[in-house]
Amino acid sequence: MNYFNDTYETSRKAFLNSAARLREKYPNAITDSFAIDRENEEGLFIDLIYLPATNHAENLVMVTSGVHGIEAYTGSAIQQLFLNEFILPDEKIIAHSSFLFVHSVNPYGQKYFRRVTSRNVDLNRNFALSDKLFETENQAYAELNELLNPSGLYRKKPAENLRFFLKTMRQIQKKGIKTFRQAILQGQYHHEKGIFFGGKAFEPQKTIMEQITCRFAKGHKRLVLIDLHTGYGYRGRLHLIGMDQYPNPAVLEQLRKLYPTEKIEAADKDSGDFYKISGSLFEFLFQRCTEEKVTVLPIAWEFGTFDNIKVRKSLESLRIMINENRGFHYGYANKESKKQTLEAFRQLYYPDDKKWRQQVLQKSKAVFDQLLHQLEKSNQ
Repeated sequence: MNYFNDTYETSRKAFLNSAARLREKYPNAITDSFAIDRENEEGLFIDLIYLPATNHAENLVMVTSGVHGIEAYTGSAIQQLFLNEFILPDEKIIAHSSFLFVHSVNPYGQKYFRRVTSRNVDLNRNFALSDKLFETENQAYAELNELLNPSGLYRKKPAENLRFFLKTMRQIQKKGIKTFRQAILQGQYHHEKGIFFGGKAFEPQKTIMEQITCRFAKGHKRLVLIDLHTGYGYRGRLHLIGMDQYPNPAVLEQLRKLYPTEKIEAADKDSGDFYKISGSLFEFLFQRCTEEKVTVLPIAWEFGTFDNIKVRKSLESLRIMINENRGFHYGYANKESKKQTLEAFRQLYYPDDKKWRQQVLQKSKAVFDQLLHQLEKSNQ
Protein backbone atom coordinates (compact mmCIF):
# COMPACT_ATOMS: atom_id res chain seq x y z
CA MET A 1 0.00 0.00 0.00
CA ASN A 2 1.28 3.49 -0.86
CA TYR A 3 1.03 5.61 2.28
CA PHE A 4 2.74 8.70 0.85
CA ASN A 5 0.60 11.56 -0.43
CA ASP A 6 1.35 14.82 -2.19
CA THR A 7 -1.30 17.17 -0.79
CA TYR A 8 -2.52 17.99 2.68
CA GLU A 9 -6.06 17.07 1.68
CA THR A 10 -5.21 13.56 0.42
CA SER A 11 -2.93 12.95 3.39
CA ARG A 12 -5.67 13.92 5.82
CA LYS A 13 -8.26 11.86 3.94
CA ALA A 14 -6.03 8.79 4.10
CA PHE A 15 -5.55 9.21 7.85
CA LEU A 16 -9.28 9.71 8.44
CA ASN A 17 -10.09 6.65 6.33
CA SER A 18 -7.67 4.57 8.40
CA ALA A 19 -9.25 5.94 11.57
CA ALA A 20 -12.73 5.06 10.30
CA ARG A 21 -11.71 1.44 9.64
CA LEU A 22 -10.33 1.20 13.16
CA ARG A 23 -13.52 2.60 14.68
CA GLU A 24 -15.49 -0.09 12.88
CA LYS A 25 -13.34 -2.78 14.45
CA TYR A 26 -12.84 -1.13 17.85
CA PRO A 27 -16.09 0.55 18.98
CA ASN A 28 -14.38 2.19 21.95
CA ALA A 29 -11.99 4.10 19.70
CA ILE A 30 -12.29 7.88 19.85
CA THR A 31 -11.67 10.29 16.97
CA ASP A 32 -11.55 14.06 17.16
CA SER A 33 -10.57 17.06 15.04
CA PHE A 34 -9.39 20.56 15.96
CA ALA A 35 -9.63 23.43 13.48
CA ILE A 36 -6.53 25.54 12.92
CA ASP A 37 -8.01 28.32 10.85
CA ARG A 38 -6.07 31.20 9.38
CA GLU A 39 -7.60 34.38 8.06
CA ASN A 40 -9.88 33.80 5.07
CA GLU A 41 -9.12 30.08 4.97
CA GLU A 42 -10.73 27.05 6.52
CA GLY A 43 -10.20 23.33 6.26
CA LEU A 44 -7.01 22.98 8.31
CA PHE A 45 -7.26 20.45 11.13
CA ILE A 46 -5.31 18.51 13.69
CA ASP A 47 -6.91 15.04 13.72
CA LEU A 48 -6.54 12.20 16.17
CA ILE A 49 -7.58 8.67 16.93
CA TYR A 50 -7.35 7.17 20.42
CA LEU A 51 -7.49 3.41 20.92
CA PRO A 52 -7.94 2.50 24.60
CA ALA A 53 -6.50 -0.77 25.81
CA THR A 54 -9.03 -3.56 26.15
CA ASN A 55 -7.58 -4.45 29.55
CA HIS A 56 -5.83 -2.44 32.25
CA ALA A 57 -3.07 -0.37 30.64
CA GLU A 58 -0.12 1.35 32.22
CA ASN A 59 1.24 2.58 28.87
CA LEU A 60 -0.09 5.14 26.42
CA VAL A 61 1.84 5.25 23.13
CA MET A 62 1.42 8.65 21.50
CA VAL A 63 2.60 9.20 17.90
CA THR A 64 2.64 12.77 16.55
CA SER A 65 3.33 14.01 13.02
CA GLY A 66 3.80 17.36 11.36
CA VAL A 67 5.12 19.62 14.11
CA HIS A 68 7.20 20.92 11.22
CA GLY A 69 4.44 21.06 8.61
CA ILE A 70 6.11 19.69 5.47
CA GLU A 71 7.48 16.77 7.50
CA ALA A 72 3.88 15.60 8.07
CA TYR A 73 3.82 13.86 4.70
CA THR A 74 6.33 11.28 5.87
CA GLY A 75 4.94 11.28 9.41
CA SER A 76 1.46 10.60 8.08
CA ALA A 77 2.75 7.68 5.99
CA ILE A 78 4.35 6.16 9.09
CA GLN A 79 1.19 6.65 11.14
CA GLN A 80 -0.89 4.94 8.45
CA LEU A 81 1.60 2.08 8.38
CA PHE A 82 1.23 1.58 12.14
CA LEU A 83 -2.57 1.81 12.02
CA ASN A 84 -3.15 -0.44 9.00
CA GLU A 85 -0.43 -3.06 9.36
CA PHE A 86 -0.18 -3.41 13.13
CA ILE A 87 -3.23 -2.25 15.07
CA LEU A 88 -6.00 -2.99 12.57
CA PRO A 89 -5.15 -6.67 11.96
CA ASP A 90 -3.93 -7.57 15.48
CA GLU A 91 -6.23 -6.73 18.37
CA LYS A 92 -3.74 -8.19 20.86
CA ILE A 93 -1.63 -5.06 20.39
CA ILE A 94 -4.16 -2.97 22.31
CA ALA A 95 -4.72 -5.58 25.01
CA HIS A 96 -2.45 -3.89 27.54
CA SER A 97 -1.37 -0.62 25.90
CA SER A 98 -3.41 2.33 24.67
CA PHE A 99 -2.51 4.23 21.49
CA LEU A 100 -2.99 7.85 20.45
CA PHE A 101 -2.16 9.11 16.95
CA VAL A 102 -2.13 12.88 16.37
CA HIS A 103 -2.02 13.80 12.69
CA SER A 104 -0.51 17.01 11.28
CA VAL A 105 0.12 19.26 14.27
CA ASN A 106 0.91 22.06 11.80
CA PRO A 107 -1.59 21.60 8.94
CA TYR A 108 -0.83 25.02 7.43
CA GLY A 109 2.82 24.09 7.05
CA GLN A 110 1.90 20.73 5.57
CA LYS A 111 -0.52 22.23 3.04
CA TYR A 112 1.93 24.86 1.83
CA PHE A 113 5.09 22.76 2.13
CA ARG A 114 6.63 24.97 4.82
CA ARG A 115 8.11 23.98 8.17
CA VAL A 116 6.41 26.85 10.00
CA THR A 117 2.92 28.14 10.77
CA SER A 118 1.11 30.96 8.98
CA ARG A 119 2.86 33.37 11.39
CA ASN A 120 6.28 31.99 10.46
CA VAL A 121 6.51 30.24 13.85
CA ASP A 122 8.61 27.11 14.24
CA LEU A 123 6.26 25.13 16.49
CA ASN A 124 9.13 23.15 17.98
CA ARG A 125 10.33 26.44 19.52
CA ASN A 126 6.85 27.50 20.72
CA PHE A 127 5.88 25.09 23.53
CA ALA A 128 6.49 25.89 27.21
CA LEU A 129 4.77 25.99 30.58
CA SER A 130 5.29 29.75 30.85
CA ASP A 131 5.20 32.62 28.39
CA LYS A 132 8.58 33.68 29.76
CA LEU A 133 9.78 31.56 26.86
CA PHE A 134 9.28 34.61 24.63
CA GLU A 135 11.73 36.64 26.72
CA THR A 136 14.53 34.22 25.77
CA GLU A 137 17.54 36.05 24.39
CA ASN A 138 19.78 34.60 21.68
CA GLN A 139 22.48 37.21 21.16
CA ALA A 140 24.60 34.87 19.06
CA TYR A 141 21.72 34.53 16.56
CA ALA A 142 21.33 38.32 16.45
CA GLU A 143 24.97 38.58 15.45
CA LEU A 144 24.29 36.20 12.55
CA ASN A 145 20.99 37.75 11.50
CA GLU A 146 22.31 39.40 8.34
CA LEU A 147 23.75 36.08 7.16
CA LEU A 148 20.70 34.01 8.08
CA ASN A 149 17.92 36.35 7.02
CA PRO A 150 18.86 38.45 3.98
CA SER A 151 16.12 40.67 2.60
CA GLY A 152 15.08 41.52 -0.94
CA LEU A 153 14.04 39.42 -3.92
CA TYR A 154 15.84 36.11 -4.11
CA ARG A 155 17.69 35.40 -7.35
CA LYS A 156 19.66 32.21 -7.82
CA LYS A 157 23.22 33.04 -8.86
CA PRO A 158 26.21 31.08 -10.16
CA ALA A 159 28.66 29.84 -7.51
CA GLU A 160 26.09 30.67 -4.82
CA ASN A 161 26.95 27.56 -2.80
CA LEU A 162 30.63 28.41 -2.71
CA ARG A 163 30.07 32.02 -1.62
CA PHE A 164 27.69 30.98 1.15
CA PHE A 165 30.10 28.26 2.28
CA LEU A 166 32.97 30.75 2.53
CA LYS A 167 30.84 33.26 4.47
CA THR A 168 29.65 30.69 6.96
CA MET A 169 33.08 29.15 7.38
CA ARG A 170 34.42 32.57 8.40
CA GLN A 171 31.73 32.73 11.09
CA ILE A 172 32.50 29.18 12.20
CA GLN A 173 36.18 30.05 12.50
CA LYS A 174 35.26 33.00 14.73
CA LYS A 175 32.70 31.23 16.91
CA GLY A 176 33.48 27.53 16.66
CA ILE A 177 31.14 24.96 15.11
CA LYS A 178 29.26 24.14 18.34
CA THR A 179 28.53 27.79 19.13
CA PHE A 180 27.54 28.49 15.52
CA ARG A 181 25.16 25.52 15.43
CA GLN A 182 23.69 26.32 18.84
CA ALA A 183 23.10 29.97 17.94
CA ILE A 184 21.05 29.06 14.88
CA LEU A 185 19.12 26.02 16.03
CA GLN A 186 18.28 27.01 19.60
CA GLY A 187 15.45 29.23 18.42
CA GLN A 188 14.92 32.99 18.60
CA TYR A 189 12.03 35.28 19.54
CA HIS A 190 12.83 38.70 18.03
CA HIS A 191 13.24 38.33 14.27
CA GLU A 192 9.72 37.60 13.04
CA LYS A 193 10.72 36.90 9.45
CA GLY A 194 13.77 34.90 10.48
CA ILE A 195 14.38 31.16 10.43
CA PHE A 196 13.79 29.26 13.68
CA PHE A 197 11.45 32.00 14.95
CA GLY A 198 9.66 30.77 18.07
CA GLY A 199 6.91 33.40 18.05
CA LYS A 200 5.85 36.30 20.21
CA ALA A 201 3.07 34.28 21.84
CA PHE A 202 1.83 30.70 21.93
CA GLU A 203 0.32 29.31 18.76
CA PRO A 204 -3.12 27.58 19.11
CA GLN A 205 -1.35 24.21 18.98
CA LYS A 206 0.08 24.74 22.47
CA THR A 207 -3.34 24.62 24.14
CA ILE A 208 -4.65 21.91 21.79
CA MET A 209 -1.72 19.57 22.35
CA GLU A 210 -1.82 20.15 26.10
CA GLN A 211 -5.54 19.33 26.24
CA ILE A 212 -5.18 16.26 24.03
CA THR A 213 -2.29 14.84 26.01
CA CYS A 214 -3.74 15.46 29.47
CA ARG A 215 -7.11 14.09 28.39
CA PHE A 216 -5.82 10.77 27.13
CA ALA A 217 -2.77 10.30 29.37
CA LYS A 218 -5.02 10.35 32.43
CA GLY A 219 -5.18 6.91 34.03
CA HIS A 220 -1.89 5.75 32.52
CA LYS A 221 1.41 5.55 34.36
CA ARG A 222 3.66 6.01 31.32
CA LEU A 223 3.41 8.07 28.16
CA VAL A 224 5.62 6.68 25.40
CA LEU A 225 5.93 9.66 23.05
CA ILE A 226 7.11 9.33 19.44
CA ASP A 227 7.45 12.64 17.57
CA LEU A 228 8.05 12.02 13.84
CA HIS A 229 10.47 14.23 11.87
CA THR A 230 12.56 14.31 8.70
CA GLY A 231 15.59 16.27 7.57
CA TYR A 232 18.48 15.82 9.94
CA GLY A 233 20.91 12.93 9.64
CA TYR A 234 22.32 10.35 7.28
CA ARG A 235 20.04 9.76 4.31
CA GLY A 236 17.57 6.94 4.86
CA ARG A 237 18.70 6.32 8.42
CA LEU A 238 16.54 6.63 11.52
CA HIS A 239 18.03 8.76 14.29
CA LEU A 240 16.40 8.50 17.71
CA ILE A 241 16.93 11.88 19.34
CA GLY A 242 16.24 12.38 23.01
CA MET A 243 15.96 15.40 25.27
CA ASP A 244 18.97 17.63 25.80
CA GLN A 245 18.94 16.58 29.46
CA TYR A 246 16.83 14.02 31.30
CA PRO A 247 16.05 15.19 34.85
CA ASN A 248 15.77 11.56 35.91
CA PRO A 249 18.35 9.06 34.57
CA ALA A 250 15.72 6.32 34.95
CA VAL A 251 13.81 7.83 32.02
CA LEU A 252 16.75 7.32 29.67
CA GLU A 253 17.20 3.78 30.96
CA GLN A 254 13.55 2.98 30.27
CA LEU A 255 13.89 4.39 26.75
CA ARG A 256 16.93 2.20 26.12
CA LYS A 257 14.91 -0.84 27.16
CA LEU A 258 12.18 0.09 24.69
CA TYR A 259 14.73 0.50 21.87
CA PRO A 260 17.39 -2.11 22.74
CA THR A 261 18.97 -2.29 19.27
CA GLU A 262 18.91 1.45 18.54
CA LYS A 263 21.24 4.21 19.64
CA ILE A 264 19.53 7.07 21.46
CA GLU A 265 21.30 10.24 20.45
CA ALA A 266 20.70 12.59 23.36
CA ALA A 267 20.58 16.15 22.08
CA ASP A 268 22.94 17.64 24.63
CA LYS A 269 25.42 20.44 24.15
CA ASP A 270 28.41 18.17 24.82
CA SER A 271 27.52 15.48 22.28
CA GLY A 272 29.07 17.30 19.32
CA ASP A 273 26.34 17.00 16.70
CA PHE A 274 23.35 18.07 18.76
CA TYR A 275 22.14 21.21 20.44
CA LYS A 276 19.76 22.53 23.06
CA ILE A 277 16.54 24.07 21.78
CA SER A 278 13.98 26.29 23.45
CA GLY A 279 10.28 25.47 23.37
CA SER A 280 10.22 21.88 22.04
CA LEU A 281 6.99 19.89 22.05
CA PHE A 282 8.24 16.85 23.84
CA GLU A 283 10.10 18.74 26.55
CA PHE A 284 6.88 20.67 27.18
CA LEU A 285 4.82 17.46 27.37
CA PHE A 286 7.48 15.88 29.58
CA GLN A 287 7.17 18.74 32.07
CA ARG A 288 3.38 19.01 31.80
CA CYS A 289 2.67 15.32 32.30
CA THR A 290 5.16 15.06 35.14
CA GLU A 291 2.87 17.51 36.94
CA GLU A 292 0.09 14.94 36.43
CA LYS A 293 2.27 12.12 37.87
CA VAL A 294 2.68 10.49 34.46
CA THR A 295 6.16 9.32 33.48
CA VAL A 296 6.95 10.53 29.97
CA LEU A 297 9.37 8.65 27.73
CA PRO A 298 9.90 11.09 24.84
CA ILE A 299 11.87 10.44 21.69
CA ALA A 300 12.01 12.03 18.24
CA TRP A 301 12.19 9.70 15.27
CA GLU A 302 14.20 11.70 12.75
CA PHE A 303 14.72 10.25 9.28
CA GLY A 304 17.76 11.70 7.54
CA THR A 305 17.41 13.03 4.02
CA PHE A 306 20.60 14.86 3.15
CA ASP A 307 23.61 13.42 5.00
CA ASN A 308 23.73 16.77 6.78
CA ILE A 309 25.67 15.57 9.79
CA LYS A 310 28.69 16.48 7.67
CA VAL A 311 29.64 20.17 7.81
CA ARG A 312 29.40 20.84 4.07
CA LYS A 313 26.01 19.18 3.75
CA SER A 314 24.83 20.86 6.94
CA LEU A 315 25.67 24.27 5.51
CA GLU A 316 23.98 23.40 2.23
CA SER A 317 20.82 22.46 4.15
CA LEU A 318 20.99 25.79 5.97
CA ARG A 319 21.35 27.67 2.67
CA ILE A 320 18.26 25.91 1.28
CA MET A 321 16.26 26.94 4.36
CA ILE A 322 17.47 30.54 4.10
CA ASN A 323 16.58 30.78 0.40
CA GLU A 324 13.09 29.35 0.93
CA ASN A 325 12.43 31.71 3.84
CA ARG A 326 13.72 34.72 1.91
CA GLY A 327 11.65 33.85 -1.14
CA PHE A 328 8.51 33.43 0.94
CA HIS A 329 8.83 36.82 2.65
CA TYR A 330 10.35 38.96 -0.11
CA GLY A 331 9.56 37.10 -3.31
CA TYR A 332 11.66 35.75 -6.19
CA ALA A 333 13.35 37.62 -9.00
CA ASN A 334 12.18 35.07 -11.57
CA LYS A 335 10.21 31.84 -11.97
CA GLU A 336 13.30 29.65 -12.28
CA SER A 337 14.72 30.85 -8.96
CA LYS A 338 11.41 30.06 -7.28
CA LYS A 339 11.09 26.65 -8.91
CA GLN A 340 14.60 25.52 -7.98
CA THR A 341 14.34 26.87 -4.42
CA LEU A 342 11.02 25.21 -3.62
CA GLU A 343 12.10 21.92 -5.19
CA ALA A 344 15.34 21.88 -3.17
CA PHE A 345 13.37 22.63 0.00
CA ARG A 346 10.88 19.88 -0.70
CA GLN A 347 13.62 17.32 -1.34
CA LEU A 348 15.28 18.34 1.93
CA TYR A 349 12.20 17.42 3.97
CA TYR A 350 10.08 15.19 1.74
CA PRO A 351 12.21 13.37 -0.85
CA ASP A 352 10.31 11.78 -3.74
CA ASP A 353 12.97 9.07 -4.07
CA LYS A 354 11.22 5.68 -3.91
CA LYS A 355 14.23 4.00 -2.31
CA TRP A 356 14.29 6.55 0.53
CA ARG A 357 10.57 6.17 1.15
CA GLN A 358 10.88 2.40 1.23
CA GLN A 359 13.74 2.64 3.70
CA VAL A 360 11.60 4.85 5.94
CA LEU A 361 8.72 2.39 5.98
CA GLN A 362 10.91 -0.68 6.46
CA LYS A 363 12.82 0.87 9.35
CA SER A 364 9.66 2.24 10.96
CA LYS A 365 8.05 -1.18 10.76
CA ALA A 366 11.05 -2.92 12.33
CA VAL A 367 11.50 -0.44 15.18
CA PHE A 368 7.77 -0.22 15.97
CA ASP A 369 7.57 -4.01 16.05
CA GLN A 370 10.47 -4.04 18.49
CA LEU A 371 8.80 -1.36 20.61
CA LEU A 372 5.56 -3.34 20.80
CA HIS A 373 7.51 -6.44 21.84
CA GLN A 374 9.26 -4.53 24.63
CA LEU A 375 5.97 -3.05 25.82
CA GLU A 376 4.43 -6.51 25.96
CA LYS A 377 7.37 -7.76 28.02
CA SER A 378 6.90 -4.88 30.48
CA ASN A 379 3.23 -5.84 30.92
CA GLN A 380 4.00 -9.43 31.88
